[in-house]
Amino acid sequence: MNTVLEDVTDASITPFAALRSFEAAARHNNFKLAAEDVCLSASAVSHQVRSLEEYLGIQLFHREKGKPILTSTGAVYLESIKEVFDILESATNSVTKRSKRSSLTLNLLHSLASCLGYFPYYLS
Repeated sequence: MNTVLEDVTDASITPFAALRSFEAAARHNNFKLAAEDVCLSASAVSHQVRSLEEYLGIQLFHREKGKPILTSTGAVYLESIKEVFDILESATNSVTKRSKRSSLTLNLLHSLASCLGYFPYYLS
């Protein structure tokens, strides 16, 4: 049975999930924190980054005692793909109008606030 990553590596398209894992791991210099960002386990992030390294044929991280340290090639690659992620985020925000979120701040007395325990439910 082929995994999604194996199917993608047969094509000429870079595996997007592995790019997301790499970007998060590079930003945090930590697989566990990256895992929280991409909703995976730290082991899965590490495996995706390793798969991306194999796909690209370059080493993106040095791994010392389980801690990822970005290589100079990895740092250059990170800067390039950050631009792509920024473009994707901007495009998503423009079509969903998320870029103009508004907020509401309420100042309440403690006694009133405790009576309104379900108030956030009604705001969503």
